[in-house]
Amino acid sequence: MKKVLALVLSLVLCLSFFAGCSSDSSSTAPVSTPDSESESVAPAEPVTLTVVTTFGGSDGNRGTYEKAIADYQAASGNTIDDQSGTADETFKTKIATDFSTGAEPDVMFYIFSEMADQIAAGQFVDLDTIKAVYPDYASNMDAASMPNVVSADGKNYAVPAYGYWEGLYYNTTVLDAAGVKAPGDDYTWDQFLADCEAIKAAGYVPVALSLTGEPHYWFEYCVMNNAGPQDKHTVVPAAKDDQGYKNWAAGVNDIKALYDAGYCPDNALTLQTAEHAQMIADGAAAFDIDGSWKLQWYVDNANIEEIGLGYPPAKEARKATDVVGGVSSGWMITKKCWDDPKKQAAAVEFVSFMTENDRLGEFATKANSITYLKDGFNAPDASDLSPAQIKAAGFLGGASTVTPATQDGITSAIREKLFTQDIAAVCAGTMTAEEAIDGLLERVADAA
Repeated sequence: MKKVLALVLSLVLCLSFFAGCSSDSSSTAPVSTPDSESESVAPAEPVTLTVVTTFGGSDGNRGTYEKAIADYQAASGNTIDDQSGTADETFKTKIATDFSTGAEPDVMFYIFSEMADQIAAGQFVDLDTIKAVYPDYASNMDAASMPNVVSADGKNYAVPAYGYWEGLYYNTTVLDAAGVKAPGDDYTWDQFLADCEAIKAAGYVPVALSLTGEPHYWFEYCVMNNAGPQDKHTVVPAAKDDQGYKNWAAGVNDIKALYDAGYCPDNALTLQTAEHAQMIADGAAAFDIDGSWKLQWYVDNANIEEIGLGYPPAKEARKATDVVGGVSSGWMITKKCWDDPKKQAAAVEFVSFMTENDRLGEFATKANSITYLKDGFNAPDASDLSPAQIKAAGFLGGASTVTPATQDGITSAIREKLFTQDIAAVCAGTMTAEEAIDGLLERVADAA
């Protein structure tokens, strides 16, 4: 298995990212024992921690995560009850339900924006509170560049792990068979549509799109194509016919246009989450938009020499090199766990273990991303990389802008129906894009 080159890039999103390319992994300070004045009690015997992460399903870091869990359990004597899953809308809604019913986990590696309501409700413990008891917690992170995580009180509730990007994966063998050139950094939507027509004529599926599993990657770029990057893309629908409404409806209509043209799989309305990437790996389809985390999945499950990576096709409002990305996830400890004297120290120890320099570097390099580590991590050998891995290593460096996902401006409980039912209904012709966004606004109003 080939290792992915660590990015050493700077990404500006209203915050600064830091990454290094070599250091001694001993730079991570051990977790200190609690201050003498604290009433917290270290566990006297092994404990079980319930952990939820997004390292499930076909996530490229699943193997890295499983090995880290095994190493932690062997070193600590504690047990991890892993309840990870694929970060689709169904999984996100389940997590929100768990918190509303008192069934939240002890520790999470999760998407910050998804937990905004739970943070506001006091269901997580902030880093300042943790560091008052365990001063060395997250001491290997660059505190000056770490973001405050969706908190009205200005406090940080997570140890951020690594940034991400979303890009256009493609199968070069399929493109060659159809006489289509690999997408360049100036790839336009019109070129893309012409390529899709040629690919379809050659007997392949142009777009490996799952309309009820993970349509949100295509949705993001279709919205940005109509809105433009940065603050224009992050505007969400708030009222009928406002700019966010128009942007989202236009994006959904562009997805429908792909479906109506016959560029999607025959079973696009029912295609499951893991299947669209498999179509690229198998050489059955040409294009798929997915995240940086999917690169390692292709390394492990495809002929990586056949997999290409580029910037998604652009309309006039956006350059092809305007990308969706940022920092979205990190390690968080729930208040329920923190208040349990049998689990508190174990949870701190576990997060510290998972965010040690080189261990976190394993996750970051396989996601081909960057970190907040002060001193970085030991970068893998870059002498034997595929073209896709080389492109990934410079993906953010070649970006003209990097903008967070617009969907993160609306909670998963409200947007779930859009991504799991309504976009598919629009493509099937039983609903208009405007009716789909109207339904979204109704759910926003109901939740207010």
